[in-house]
Order: sequence, then C-alpha cells, then structure tokens
Amino acid sequence: MSRRRAAAWLLGIAAMSGGCAVIAGLDDHELWPGGEPGGLVVLSEQAGALPHALVVDDTSVYWVTEAAGARGVWKIPKRGGDTEPFATLSDPNTPTPAEVEIGLAMDLDTIYWTQAQIDGPCDSPSAPDYAPDRVLSLLKAGGDPTPLLEVCAYNRPYGIAVDGQHVFVSLPGDRRITRIRKGTLTTATISSNQYDPTHVVVDQTNVYWIVRNDNASEGYIRWASKSATDVAPETLFTAENQLARRPNGLAVDERTVYWVDDGRVRAVTKPGVTSGEGGAGGSGGAGGSGGEGGIRDIATGNGVFPAIAIDDAYVYWTEATEGRILRAPKDGVMVEPQVLAEGQNDPEAIAVDGDAVYWTNFVGGQLMRLTKPSR
Repeated sequence: MSRRRAAAWLLGIAAMSGGCAVIAGLDDHELWPGGEPGGLVVLSEQAGALPHALVVDDTSVYWVTEAAGARGVWKIPKRGGDTEPFATLSDPNTPTPAEVEIGLAMDLDTIYWTQAQIDGPCDSPSAPDYAPDRVLSLLKAGGDPTPLLEVCAYNRPYGIAVDGQHVFVSLPGDRRITRIRKGTLTTATISSNQYDPTHVVVDQTNVYWIVRNDNASEGYIRWASKSATDVAPETLFTAENQLARRPNGLAVDERTVYWVDDGRVRAVTKPGVTSGEGGAGGSGGAGGSGGEGGIRDIATGNGVFPAIAIDDAYVYWTEATEGRILRAPKDGVMVEPQVLAEGQNDPEAIAVDGDAVYWTNFVGGQLMRLTKPSR
C-alpha cells in the first residue's frame, strides 16, 4: 500500500539514539525493575531509518529498515538490549528507495526476505553491474545470506511466507505467485496473471494472497493449493471500484481468513470449513452467517489499517493515520475495539507472541513492545 502518515508522536517515552531499549526513569538495558518485561517499551530507535516489516520468535525480534542508505535486517532480544545488524541490503535502483518495500518471514532457524532492485541488468551473473531481484535467507545463528531466487529486476518480489518445505513469494512485476523448494531451490509458478499480488500467507494446505490493482481500483483475496502449479486461483473476496475496501494486510488461522483495509477489520470462513470447526473465527462465510458474501466486520474506524496480526483470541492491527494500536476479539461482530497504544508515529507492521504486541513506527523510527493486557 502507499505510505500513510500519522499525527505527531506524543508518547512520554525517552529513547536513546544508540538503539537500546530505554524507558524514562530507567537506565540503559534495564527494561523494568527486577528484569521483568512490561508496559510500553521502545526496544530500538533508528531515526530516519524507516523500520517496517517484523517477525518475532522465542527470543528475538527481527525487522527491516527501508530508508535510502540504511536498508537492512536487524535483530534485538525481546527483553531489550543492543540492536544488532543482521543483514545489510543495497538500495534499489530508483530515486525513491523507501517506496520499495521489503518482505520478511521466518521459520525455526532461518530468516527470509525479499530484495527488489527495480531496474538493472540480470543476464550475466559475472558482470560487474549484475543486479537481479532476489529472495534471500540467512540462518538466525549468522553467516552469509543464501540467494533462493534471482530474477530480472522487473519482477519486484515482495510478499513472502514459509512452511516446512517451501518459500512462497509474490512477484508483482511479473504478476505471479511463486513457490521455491528450500532444499533444491527449484521453483514453480502457483498462479500467474495476478494484477498485482502483494501480501502472502499460508496454512497447512493453501496459500492466500492479496491482489491490488491501483489502475482499476480493484482488490481481491485469492487462494490456491500450496502444491498447485500454474492454476487459476479461487477468489475469496472482491472489491471493485471501492478504494477503501481493498485489503492491506492478511492473516489466517485454522478456519478463518482475516484482513484489514482502510477502516475495517474483516473476516470470512475458509472455503470447505463448516461452522463450529476449530479456531476462533466465529460466524461468517461457508456454513456461517455474516454480511455480504459471508463477510463479517469485526470492527470499523476512520483511519488506515495497514497491518494485522492474530493470536488465539484476538485480532490486532495498526491504525497508521491515527497513530494507534488496537485489538478486538476474533469472533467479534462490529465491536468497539480496545485501544492498546496511542500517539504512535505512523505505526505500520505488527506482530504478536504469547506475552506482547510488537510494531514498527515507520516515520518515528521505533521498534515498540507492549505487554498484552490481561483482558
């Protein structure tokens, strides 16, 4: 989606330029008395670096920065500490590198990301100006990045998701969804003629993705089997001539697909799932009751919602234009959302674990952590 900007940052939190977690009144590296995490914490501050996509594992947070001259993947312990460079990324060949988003994903031991060059020769790997688009991986333990996919620069890889055997990538420039086998690095096109695919998520059997056609004011959520090869996908949701209803971010659980657009948090039951089967999806979609096409509106608002995350009970989202972090029950229908944080400077990406909510303030340059409320 296009970059959105929120109101000025109003938080009463002090952050040091060195990139370590600091709270007003506490010393460097000391998150909370007794060492217990809690409250609202600036885990890292990188002024002007434009932090965006992030992922969280048992011990660390990984995120990307997208500013010119500062593009990279970073790492910090979830409890706070020093910000560590994980991988350095080159600027894409464009006057506005910050407009080129970086996709990020992880599995148990590896971090994966996309690197779009936008323009450049890609015919000869031995040429000094060789500049392909890439999908790369790097073990969490460190080492050198491994290219998983190298394609000509017009492909523009962005959305990325992984399972135990494969990496799934959207290529907006080539209008397709691609599957890469981790071991052999063999590739296959799952679906082509997608105008244009962005975010990608997977479950046990299927891959789901967003399509946003800016020229035609269209937006879709589509899906196909993870093992499919060059198929016409199924369409789960369609927004035609409705700019505000085009999906921005996507998440799935056992029975439900969730997404956010410019002012709504929405859900629909997965195809083939009947009401009452697993998960916390509530009604709507196949076998359930809901709005048009079985779609259930969980919550609405006036701002732009760029990203979404879920846990067992709640859906969480960022409200970039209003500078807020919110959540609502996954089975809710037009509920009043709970405001978790306010005064954030363009919150964009979001992630959750069992204890906390994490997000990046794109303009503010912060990586944030908030312990989840008990209710």
